Amino acid sequence: MTTNLHDLQQFTALDPAARREPSPAEWNRSRLDLEQTMNDATPAPRARVVTSRRFTVGLVAAAAVAVVLGVPALFPSTAERAVADWIPTPGSLTGADVLPQAKACVDGGVGGFDPGSVSPEQVVLADQRGVTTQLILKQGAVVVECLVVDTDQPMAWMTMDESRPATPTKPITIEMISARGDGDDEYSSVTGRVDPTVTGVDIILNDGAVIRTSAKATWWGAWWPGPAAGEGAFTVRVHTAKGTTDYDPFHLTPGN
Repeated sequence: MTTNLHDLQQFTALDPAARREPSPAEWNRSRLDLEQTMNDATPAPRARVVTSRRFTVGLVAAAAVAVVLGVPALFPSTAERAVADWIPTPGSLTGADVLPQAKACVDGGVGGFDPGSVSPEQVVLADQRGVTTQLILKQGAVVVECLVVDTDQPMAWMTMDESRPATPTKPITIEMISARGDGDDEYSSVTGRVDPTVTGVDIILNDGAVIRTSAKATWWGAWWPGPAAGEGAFTVRVHTAKGTTDYDPFHLTPGN
């Protein structure tokens, strides 16, 4: 078979998108889809994911309970970059500060969220650690949690259930606990509800490391490098005016 460059060039006239440049959001989705394709060829690491709703990595829908994907080291990957730049003390930001990240989080309409009407008031929680921001967004009855690298690269998202609030007798709950990735890009995350009587929440890893979490408007969350969430290798320390109480994280999940 011979190939004539001139003949091939003639086919461009038949391409309806020949002169169209993809938008930044389309490039992001394309890169995420490529990572997802490559991840499927990578053996899944150990992990335990507890979630009451559907969980998605790379903005690709998956069945409930567990989605664990390794990310091959290339540029580095988005997750590897997030982990490398992580810091234990978060920066708490306003909705206006993270509006680009919020729009990137729901760009594909995740959970029925309307990306065209995202506003700063819909940002319930914004926890920034290095280049990565953990967000909880609420629009009507839809609540979405996201991890976004820089201002435009969603790393993971899930919809949340707001029907199980914390109470003074059970001042903290966990809606999602998970470990994802492998090697240099392995990370843990946890998100849940918190009662207004709580003045602070810390994650205490089994090696003694303390991770400050962010809490606002009855929600709390944190993420950190390593597999501890998948192994249950941490304690949730809750501070109130009455004192400090430590909890086993899996005793805080739905049904416990």
